[in-house]
Amino acid sequence: MLTIALAGWLAGCTGVIANPGHDVGGTSGPTGGGTTAGGYALPPGRTVADPRIDSLHGAIGIRRLTRFEYTNTVRDLLGVPDAGVDLNDAPRIAFFSNNANMQKVGLPELEAYDRVADKVSQLALANLSLPARCSLAALTATCVGQFLPPFLQDAFRRPAAADEVTRYQDLYTSLVATDPPAEALRGVLQAVLLSPSFLYRTEIGDAGGKLDPYELASRLSYFVWGSKPDAALLVAAKNNALDDTAARGKEVARLLDDGRAKDGMLHIMNEWMGLDEVDIAKKGSDITTGLPTDIQTQLEAETKSFLTDALFAPGATFETLYDAKYSFISKEGATIYGVQGITSDVPQRVDLDVATRRGLFTQPLVLAAHTKESGYSVVQMGRFIREHALCQSIPPPPPNVKTEIADTPENANQTYRQKLDAHASNGVCASCHTFMDPPGFAYLPYDPVGRYKPLDSRGAPFDTTGTLNDIDGKAFDFKDAVGMLDIVAQSQASKACVVRKLTEYAFGRTLADDDTGLYKELVVGFEDNKGDVRHFLTDLATSPAFSVRGPKEQ
Repeated sequence: MLTIALAGWLAGCTGVIANPGHDVGGTSGPTGGGTTAGGYALPPGRTVADPRIDSLHGAIGIRRLTRFEYTNTVRDLLGVPDAGVDLNDAPRIAFFSNNANMQKVGLPELEAYDRVADKVSQLALANLSLPARCSLAALTATCVGQFLPPFLQDAFRRPAAADEVTRYQDLYTSLVATDPPAEALRGVLQAVLLSPSFLYRTEIGDAGGKLDPYELASRLSYFVWGSKPDAALLVAAKNNALDDTAARGKEVARLLDDGRAKDGMLHIMNEWMGLDEVDIAKKGSDITTGLPTDIQTQLEAETKSFLTDALFAPGATFETLYDAKYSFISKEGATIYGVQGITSDVPQRVDLDVATRRGLFTQPLVLAAHTKESGYSVVQMGRFIREHALCQSIPPPPPNVKTEIADTPENANQTYRQKLDAHASNGVCASCHTFMDPPGFAYLPYDPVGRYKPLDSRGAPFDTTGTLNDIDGKAFDFKDAVGMLDIVAQSQASKACVVRKLTEYAFGRTLADDDTGLYKELVVGFEDNKGDVRHFLTDLATSPAFSVRGPKEQ
């Protein structure tokens, strides 16, 4: 059988590894109307704070398919599901695995691709759409010659060059000399799956950085679906239709109406919110005792149902993520919420206790993702709100600083909050803790799987009050988690965070100075349209910057 010299095929196709910068807060002062970078203009009197710019924003020009993208692409190309289950994702930057700056390929990755290609090529034979009057049982070189051009276009997301078609035709000829025709064709499929033209998608563009039509089609489909362009999108690319804003907008609408768009958006949310790394089984026994054995599956189903509804229901808005007063709860999930009368294993829409729950950010799966195995997680949840909901980054603690709170005779009668307040008053720690701790204090009544308990172990009410500083340049007092989340939901910072995260995912890199104009215009549009999901995604995908490579790697 075919042996592929994979290292030779992929030589030179690696990313650049660097470390992102950190800061506290992360925005400069607000900037008013007028024309901004890239020619984007804000209406008079409108202000949007400058975004924090990280260091890993270079548009490298090629990007390897992530595990999610690889899996979806193989499914749509060859009808083989779950192909990428044994692949590892690249390290994440700004929560996402699709940043090309960290997509380095080493020998373990090469070997994994080889194993997967060998398995997939075998499974795919039964699903192939061969030319008329051709079959695996009666395969000829003529059949393979007819099969290759459309198949390679589908696999490479662009028309294959004549010499590429010849290369794979010659490979078939060499293999069929010793192997049965079907096995020889399998070798061709394996070679295609190992080709850089399959594993990578280019965003090189012309001398000015403008993407070619097929590069733009791929950027669009991988943004919305996490998969390759379909036949209709490739036809639009062939006809240069995607350069027209209205035509591209129609394609965006068509992609969003396809069921794959839900999977694509759920993937973005899972990575952004860290929901794909939850392991409730690792929580402490004091937390897991008495929980249903399939509680994680049920909580994942709740969040999936909620996100699907929040983002794809008619008139869906991103603001629902922050302020929804409902969720989708099964009978197992009801044990976490303390809700009575739910008997179905399928999550049902339920109105929440508005005094204790608000949107995605009080859901058990979210709490489980960002809390410790046991005990309180003030710092962890505070950091989560700052970084994930507000896009404000916090540096790690200085070296040799003790982060654990020791029990002493002096603090024996103090509450956890009082102990943490004393710890955080240390001059070295104060600047970050005054930023992180207040939103974390709001979560004191919630345990590591999201159960709400209003009283501490001594029977006293938790002190959940605090002040959210650096919210649109102001400070706001709150009484509890619901009040804190209402402040977050109403802030421009949370709206700008949605804009930032979706833009970074779409471009596969962090924001650069060149993106400031686009970013500010999108934030204003987001505000004016009350976070309408389809409107925002269309605005982003039809923006001039969406069809440009972006700033070059430094």
